[in-house]
Amino acid sequence: MVLPKLKKIIKDIFYSLIWLLCWLLINCLYRIKSINNQNIPKKTGALIICNHVSYIDPLIISCSLKRPVRFFVQRDIYNNLFLNLFCRLLKAIPVCVKDKPKVIRKALETARTAVKSGELVCFFAEGSFTRTGNMLSFNKSFEFIMEDLNEPVIPMHIDKIWGSLFGFREGRFYWKLPKILPYPIIVYFGEPLPAGTKTDQVRAAIQEISAEAFKLRGKDQKKLHIAFIDETKKHPRKFCMADSSGLKLNYLQVLAMVVLFSKKIRQITVKPFDENEMVGILLPASCICAIINGAIMFAGKIPVNLNFTASKECLKSSVEQCRMNTIITSKQFIEKLGMESDRKMVFVEDILAGIKKFEKIIHIMLMLLMPAFLIKITYVKGDKIDVNDIATLIFSSGSTGCPKGVMLTHGNIFSNIEGLYLILNLIPGDIIMGVLPFFHSFGFTASLCFPLGAGIGVVYHTNPLDALTIGKLVKKHKTSIILGTPTFFGAYVKKCTAEQFKSIRYAMVGAEKMKRSISEAFFKKFGIIPFEGYGATELSPIVSLGIPDYINEKEGIKQVGFKQGTVGHPIPGIAVKIVDPETFAPLSCNKPGLLLVKGPNVMKGYLRQPLETKKVIKNGWYITGDIASIDEDGFICISDRLSRFSKIGGEMIPHIRIEEEIMDIMRVPEPFCAVTAVADEKKGEKLIVLCKKEVNIDKLYKLLSEKEIPRLWLPKKENFYAVDEIPILGSGKLDLKQIKKIAEDITAVNNI
Repeated sequence: MVLPKLKKIIKDIFYSLIWLLCWLLINCLYRIKSINNQNIPKKTGALIICNHVSYIDPLIISCSLKRPVRFFVQRDIYNNLFLNLFCRLLKAIPVCVKDKPKVIRKALETARTAVKSGELVCFFAEGSFTRTGNMLSFNKSFEFIMEDLNEPVIPMHIDKIWGSLFGFREGRFYWKLPKILPYPIIVYFGEPLPAGTKTDQVRAAIQEISAEAFKLRGKDQKKLHIAFIDETKKHPRKFCMADSSGLKLNYLQVLAMVVLFSKKIRQITVKPFDENEMVGILLPASCICAIINGAIMFAGKIPVNLNFTASKECLKSSVEQCRMNTIITSKQFIEKLGMESDRKMVFVEDILAGIKKFEKIIHIMLMLLMPAFLIKITYVKGDKIDVNDIATLIFSSGSTGCPKGVMLTHGNIFSNIEGLYLILNLIPGDIIMGVLPFFHSFGFTASLCFPLGAGIGVVYHTNPLDALTIGKLVKKHKTSIILGTPTFFGAYVKKCTAEQFKSIRYAMVGAEKMKRSISEAFFKKFGIIPFEGYGATELSPIVSLGIPDYINEKEGIKQVGFKQGTVGHPIPGIAVKIVDPETFAPLSCNKPGLLLVKGPNVMKGYLRQPLETKKVIKNGWYITGDIASIDEDGFICISDRLSRFSKIGGEMIPHIRIEEEIMDIMRVPEPFCAVTAVADEKKGEKLIVLCKKEVNIDKLYKLLSEKEIPRLWLPKKENFYAVDEIPILGSGKLDLKQIKKIAEDITAVNNI
């Protein structure tokens, strides 16, 4: 009797010593913040389902709880000479995907018995560490563990390990220097779920708490212009930006120019000490425009990039909504637009004329010699910490109505940049080709804030459809990342050469659904898959993005980051769900419905329109108005805008699907047609197709009628109309409002 007791005592002491060493190691390297620990049962059993990002996940979880936890562990780790004893002390459950079904079943039975007998068991449903930054598809085995049990399933998310010392960064898990010590991480426990909860529901719950955890990063985030100062001090002489005017600047030069411009802006604005004053910018994407955006923030004010492609009425409405007193623009630019000058306008040419050469030299020296904290104290006006302050106002595209002012905070945009940074495998020397205007939210975040905050270069051009110049700029600066819309990419296919795009390794497309013909033509010519993303102005704007697959043939690992026809996974920190458009009841995998989005990227609201804000944000979820589905692997497929469906004969008919079929027939990488609907006395609505004049409508109709599409989807031949051009917004989207008006005018004339 004495010997077994002695063995147990020795075992317990040994276990405690090892555990103490692990606890000390983890708490030296990481500062763990646990949220909602009360969701873990104090005595009864439960199955914890957690995301999987590193080898030390079990230690992190164990250090977050007061109860012992049994973990599923890869068999090769369990059998490791140095780890086996520790795994046995933790009563880990070894498992391997290559095991025979009987062996796997036995492991699951062990876990089931443990939960039933009152123990905590942790199951990593992804089965492997994520190498892409996205949450992987879930293994359904845990459904067997919990079948007919009364114990709960606890969803859990570990945030911020990705990219840390033991997280997967720079293509490896080990041998990386820590950025800071101790590194802050968040362990978030969700509400207990019933034992019978299905796999897709558990995955959705973990994704939702990941968004909640991401919101808690706010204390570690910085205002956008403050982050730029810190980035400049890391590499002052590194290439920062260039544009088609020939201007080329490093980070130090840009910071000096931002400081100089901020001084001038404080002098010319009507309310020099009003931190909430909105200052308009009426300029195309360029180095000067980027500098002015930063300078306005330095001056303690809010930059508002105005849509110079919008109608006079929309532009006037934007200025009035912002109660704007100052608009910074260029004499040359407004002359080109054919726009009259206004008393509110301040011209860049005049500001530059007031800056002497010796001032530039002095400020470059000051920015080089002064420490970051002193630059912030001396030259940054207003609050420097609160990321909930408004960073910019972006007006919605107005493709279906009057534009609304979307208030985006520093935290909204910073979280979007963080999520994008976590999934993009950036390498030294990466340069973005920034063709999107800054009045477009994708352009503001991805072409302005992202490169300057991530410490990479960017090249600007004033006209995103000027494919000839863009091709030359890509080749000249060897840009590696290009952003755009399907319309812009279609122009590049026609006019840019494969030699010019040789340096491009990543093409990101957004703003509207990518037509298959454009995607195929882009890949055929340049050998690059254009990865489609999805977003909205109100979401800062990126929600999801396709990324390259992670393939490691040596380890036999393949993690899918891209699926044809989808817009990728939600980027880290963002949760999505599909609901019934009428009842808002959640829908299961692969069922199309209304897409909702939650996360720290959701806008603060519409400017001075609280009722409109309440219509689109419910319990933290933003109602996108898009019809989509989510597959079992978490990939999002966008069907169409809810507003771009017609209800005919009791069936919802998607306009974009008809457009895709027509584009497939035409085999052209640009919009030659647009589908809309007008009122019809008999059926409520009828489909209208607008085509460019060079299209042979008889031939097109014949080929479309031979397609395998429902007959109800086929517009009548008499409802195909030729037009000079398909209306396109400055953002590259179809101008749906104008398209519908043209269709209504044409049909009204024909009905007379």
